[in-house]
Amino acid sequence: MKWDVLTSKPELEEGMSFREIFIPTEDTEMCMFFMNTIATHSFNFLLLGETGTSKTVCMKKFINILPVDNWDKGSMIFSATTNST
Repeated sequence: MKWDVLTSKPELEEGMSFREIFIPTEDTEMCMFFMNTIATHSFNFLLLGETGTSKTVCMKKFINILPVDNWDKGSMIFSATTNST
């Protein structure tokens, strides 16, 4: 599948703060597609990846589009310095 074909245009509104701006890329579209597919089939998932690959941004965006009547929203964030001790 060519993800660049599915990449949507950024939703920019006047007065948005810098941290509210989300620029979709092939990788973020692919991530959103898989999260939506997995959640649609009621499977749990854990999003893993290298530092700086927009995992947190994608997850926050995905959580915000979930219907509130079907899902309880919550998140747990680990940083690059998180360890098991």
